[in-house]
Amino acid sequence: MKENEKQLIILCQEGKWENFSPLYDFYVEKIYKYIFFKVKHQQNTEDLVSTVFLKAVSNLKKFNPENNYFSAWLYKIAKNVIADHYRFKREESGLDDIWGLKADNNTEKDIENLEKKEVIKKALKKLKADQREVVILRVWHELSYREISQIIKKKEANAKMIFCRAVKNLKHEIPLSLFIYLIISAN
Repeated sequence: MKENEKQLIILCQEGKWENFSPLYDFYVEKIYKYIFFKVKHQQNTEDLVSTVFLKAVSNLKKFNPENNYFSAWLYKIAKNVIADHYRFKREESGLDDIWGLKADNNTEKDIENLEKKEVIKKALKKLKADQREVVILRVWHELSYREISQIIKKKEANAKMIFCRAVKNLKHEIPLSLFIYLIISAN
């Protein structure tokens, strides 16, 4: 998608908005998951995803596809929309439901997964907010450091350093097998 993304954006900027549909189709689920991880409410998530894409369409003419990643730009819009949501709603945000593990009908395995999930949540809560954000973007959303750097408004090297420090901190908090489980369950 990233190869022809630039072409689609340029066509949209020229007023050929039918070319936005493939961009929307490619990113809507990713943005939905990112927002849901933060707000944990389906209706709010759907509303916020709509807001993200409305803002993207409204501001697409300002976007420079030569110097920026469209994905990073969308995630940055999503991050701002989430911040506005909490600023105005004054809701309490936590990490509950961020690790949506695939459910099966094996109760013993479900209990084991819940226990693992709790250990991971406790470890992530100990991270600084920027470290937690970078881990989520890197591991669960598989963004590049360059994309992450655009979202968090820091240099690419800083994004790498934040991730490395977060991983180092997580390794001290959870065993290696659980750390591997964390990464596998994200995919």
